[in-house]
Amino acid sequence: MDDFKRRKVFLAIATWSLLFTALGLSRISNAETSGSAIQPYASNDSVLESNLETALEGLSKNHWLPSEPQTAKIWLSYSENYAIKRVIDFGKEQVKISYQGAYLVDSSPSALKYNVERFLQITVAEAYRLAGVEPGLMVQPKHMNRSLLNLSHAQASRLYFGAVINRSKDEVLTITIKLPDDSLKKRAEIIQPVIDKLAQAEQVSAALVMAILHEENAFNFLPNAASRDRANDIEVDIDIERNIKQLALLNQQFSAIENDESRELCVIAAYRVGVNEVVRIFTGRTSLSQALPLINQLSSRQVRGQLRSQLSVKGGGEYVQQVTSFLALYD
Repeated sequence: MDDFKRRKVFLAIATWSLLFTALGLSRISNAETSGSAIQPYASNDSVLESNLETALEGLSKNHWLPSEPQTAKIWLSYSENYAIKRVIDFGKEQVKISYQGAYLVDSSPSALKYNVERFLQITVAEAYRLAGVEPGLMVQPKHMNRSLLNLSHAQASRLYFGAVINRSKDEVLTITIKLPDDSLKKRAEIIQPVIDKLAQAEQVSAALVMAILHEENAFNFLPNAASRDRANDIEVDIDIERNIKQLALLNQQFSAIENDESRELCVIAAYRVGVNEVVRIFTGRTSLSQALPLINQLSSRQVRGQLRSQLSVKGGGEYVQQVTSFLALYD
C-alpha cells in the first residue's frame, strides 16, 4: 500500500474514532452537569461541536505533512474539509494553494483555475472571516471590500497563467503564484496613514515604525486561520500601539546619545533584544549610565559595526542591519 492510500485509510479510521470519542465526551459532560447517570443518545451539542473542532484541527495537521511554518509573514488557511491548503507568504510575495483528496479527484482544470483566481481576489473582509476574528484599528472600514492582495480579476488571471504547477508523488497538487513586485509597497501605502497618526502621538519616527513592520511582518496584520487557540493569538492593534510606546521609551532612555544615527541604531537594537544586551556590548556590564558616554565617543559607523558584529542574541545584529536598510523606503 503506497503512502497516499495509507494516509487515506488512517484518516478514515481516525475520523470515526474521533467522532465516537467526541460523542462520548459530550455525554459525560452532559451527565456531570445534570448529576444523573449517562442517558442513551443524550448529547450536548456545543460540547460535541467543540470536541469535533479540536479533533479535526489535530487531524488536519496530520493530513498536511510536513506542517507549514507559521510566522508573522505567513498567513495560512484551510478549506472547511481540509482538502485545500492556502498559504500567503508576504515575505516572499507568493501564494501557494495545495489540493488533495476528493477535491483534486473531482475538479476539472477550469474549476481549479476558478478556485485559484477567486482566492487571489479575496477581500480583506473575507480574509478576516476566514481567520475568525474581527478587524481592528489597522484596517480602516473603507478598505474592507478591497482585494487583500490588491489584484483585479485580469491580474489574477494573468498570474494564474504564469503559475508553477507541481504534482507530488503523494497526490498533492500545488500551484505557486508569484505576486507583483509592488505588492508590499501597496500594503505599506494603505497602512502608512494609521502609523503616521500613532507615531506622531508618541513623537516617534513613523519611518522607523514602518521599517520595523516591514522587517517583522511585511505588513501582514492577519492572524492565522489555521490556529484556533485564540488565547495565543496576538492582538495586532494593541501590539502596534504598545510597541510604538516602547520605541518612545527607548528614545528617552538613549536620549543622551548625541549622534542621531547612533541613537537610532541603539533604539532599534534595544527594541529587538532589550536595553541591557545593548549596553553590555559597549561596557561588558548592564549599566546604561556608564554606556552612554562611551557610545558618544564612537562614530555612528563604529556603533553600527559593534552592534552588527557582537549582538548575536535573537539575531540582533542582523535585525539592526535589516531595519536600517528599510528606513530609506519610508523617510
